Formats: sequence, C-alpha cells, structure tokens
Amino acid sequence: MFFMKNPMKINQRARNFSLLGARYVILYDSLCKIEEDDMVQNRKLASIQNKPYVTYAIIIITVIVYIMMTLSGGSQNTEVLIQYGAKFNFAIIYFNQWWRLITPMFLHIGLAHILFNLLIVYYLGSNLEYFFGHFKYALLYLLGGIMGNIFSFAFNISISAGASTAIFGLFMSTIALSRIYPNRIQIQNIASQYGLLIGLNIFIGILSTGIDNMGHLGGLVGGYLATYMITKTHNPGSQLKYTLIYIAIALLGIFWGYNEIFYINF
Repeated sequence: MFFMKNPMKINQRARNFSLLGARYVILYDSLCKIEEDDMVQNRKLASIQNKPYVTYAIIIITVIVYIMMTLSGGSQNTEVLIQYGAKFNFAIIYFNQWWRLITPMFLHIGLAHILFNLLIVYYLGSNLEYFFGHFKYALLYLLGGIMGNIFSFAFNISISAGASTAIFGLFMSTIALSRIYPNRIQIQNIASQYGLLIGLNIFIGILSTGIDNMGHLGGLVGGYLATYMITKTHNPGSQLKYTLIYIAIALLGIFWGYNEIFYINF
C-alpha cells in the first residue's frame, strides 16, 4: 500500500525554504553593500590623507608673504626684505634675531624667483611628502632650509632670502634615499636626475653673482642629514647618529658666524 505525502506540508516546507533563501540573499546583499561602502570610504580617506597639505601650506604662506612684501614697497627692496625676516647677519648677531634662520625660506626677491622656486616645491615636494608623510616631510623641508641659512650666516655677510636652501635640501634627499634604498630602480632614476640638476645649479651659481652658494651648500648638507634622521634603516642607531651630526654642524656654523671669523663671499 502506497502512502502519499501531504502536498500541503510539502508546499509549506518549500515556501519556508524559499523565504529562508530570500532572507540569506537580502543579508548577503546588505553585507556586500556595507563592504562596498567601507571600501569607498577608505579610498576617500586615503585620497584625503595622501594630498600634499604641507606642500600646499608652504606655497600659500610664501605667496601671502610675497603679496604683503609687494604692497609694502617691493620684494626687491632691501628695507622690506629686512622687515619681513631676510637673513641679515647684523640683526642676528647684535639683536639676537635667530628666527632669521627660518623666515628667509618663505621670502623671495622678485617674481621670477618665487615662481621658479614654488614650481619645484610643488612637483618635488608633493612626491616627497607622499613618500615620507606630512610630518616627516615638514621636518625635512625645515631642517634643510635652516641648515642652508646657517651656512649662509656663517660664510656670507650679504642679505639673503629664498626657498632655495630648503629646495636644495629636497634635491639632496633624493640622493640620500638612493643610498638607503639601492634596489629601488625608480628612486635611483629620480636621484640621478636631481643629481645632475644639483651639479648644474652649482655650476651656474659659481659663474653668477648675487647667488648664495653657501646657502645652497648648507641646504644640501641639511637635506642629506635630515633624510637619515627621519628614515628608519637597518642600522638602529643611524637616526640618532645623524641627528647628533646635524646638531654639531649647526652649532659650529652658528658659532662661526656669530664670531665673524671668516666670510667667504661666493
């Protein structure tokens, strides 16, 4: 004797499985939507974090200062340059205005000077800020510029201003990175390009007048040392070592300039 299953129970069970399957599909779609939204948010966050905000800030500050100098009598006016913080040895020595070792990197003498320098800051600075991160890049820029101004203070009695000290520090940072990461082909290629640019600028500086070559040299020294100061290498003591070397050279330069022992006017 054959017994037939109750068709109503079969249909009810099938209906239950269908409802359960639909719930799983809805849940799966919801989870996928949440994951997709998270990915979009993470991409937006990464995009925001990777923007070169420090580079933008440097450019904005420099442009504002240039406009103020222009309105005050002109960026090529000696009195205006001194007023806004150019490197002026007399004021540093006799009035202890040591902040003049920082402010000159935000001043420029003439329109061509600021346009050329800010163009380099934008392109090279953006790349280095992406590589190092905002804080370390800011340190690199400032430490290169400060060392350049210390060299200028020690060996050049002329009034000077410009971001070139910091820019030469950025140039030299690419050379230092090529030594830290010898197997990265892209870094090696960039370093070779900027190495040629360093040599060309030094050559032009020697042949020209009115260029603070000692400031550029100090920027190279500061940028090289600062790169090792902010980069972790396989040698755990290297950051401390290069920090101490930087401090020693900076103090020696300040002592040299303060006592007016020698001035080399290249």
